[in-house]
Amino acid sequence: MAISTFLRDNKTGKLVFNGARRFVVPEILTVDGFPSTKELDDDNGVIAAKGVFVGAGKVVGGVPATVKQDGPFEAFYLTHRRVMATSGDAAAVGDPDCEGVLVKITDVGARNTLMNDWIHCDLIMGNAAMPFVLPETLMLEELRSVLWEFKSINASTKGIWMYPAMVGRKYLRGRATPVGILDSYISNILRRQQVSIPFFYTFDNLGADGTIALAAGTLNQSFFITLASDAAFDWWKFSLLATTPAQLSFRIRDPETGREFMNSTIFAPMACSIGKIGTDNSWSSLYVPGGTAIANPGFLSGLTPAMAPAIWPEPLFCGRNQKLEVIFDNYDTEINYIYAALSGRKVFAIEGMP
Repeated sequence: MAISTFLRDNKTGKLVFNGARRFVVPEILTVDGFPSTKELDDDNGVIAAKGVFVGAGKVVGGVPATVKQDGPFEAFYLTHRRVMATSGDAAAVGDPDCEGVLVKITDVGARNTLMNDWIHCDLIMGNAAMPFVLPETLMLEELRSVLWEFKSINASTKGIWMYPAMVGRKYLRGRATPVGILDSYISNILRRQQVSIPFFYTFDNLGADGTIALAAGTLNQSFFITLASDAAFDWWKFSLLATTPAQLSFRIRDPETGREFMNSTIFAPMACSIGKIGTDNSWSSLYVPGGTAIANPGFLSGLTPAMAPAIWPEPLFCGRNQKLEVIFDNYDTEINYIYAALSGRKVFAIEGMP
């Protein structure tokens, strides 16, 4: 929510300038830099130039992005850039139509991982032109870090450079900031964050590459998402990646009550934002009926689901320990590999909540 430029003076009734605006500024939080290249995990990854090199088939964990000590940071968007190295080393950066990377994000200070499992970056991370808007902002106080983890799922021997970023606003709390002018804004967000945080779910029992697999011609195959026991979930956005989106249909059901959230099986591009990927995870782009990929000049080969996610007109509130069932039909003659992301907010237990 934007901070108002104007306030009404209680004594005079006149509109006056809100002095807090001078001390709230836009900021981008990316991974911490180092004076020189730093090796991680026995050379599985290196960090340089605010980017992270993920070797082919490797996992790179514990990459920090730390808020500076001049004030809290509130994240609104997730963006990234990724490019494939032209060889297996970390020195060369080349082909922008690069292969897949799975991500995990952890808020270290609150000890909250923001997803239940590895999620494909093209489902939750856009770019600067079309960022992924978080369903709920994430406030990080001074010197607090988020940890990024990356998992390469590319089919070649090439590594990938990842450049992740959170885009948001900084609340400046330096010597020049009048005492107390920002306190109400910061405390309100921190109180809300004790109750709800942004969160992402994907399917239970994923394969090692982060997918579920539908055999050729499979109909009425169920996959489940099990919600956490400590919090409910407000589901806002639904995004998929599939090898053959044109041959994929699904319906969503609450397995406990049997209630379905659509009156029939729905062609996937009608009900969610879905992207097409190569069978080797070589590229991804938004799929539209007719099979045309929407061109997007830039670092990715196409517009991805994270850049244009499907947003429910009303979020679906799911209780603690609830299961969601997605029933797929695959009309293709080949295996259909699917990545999924349910984006929303995790709502911690409060009085009266199911």
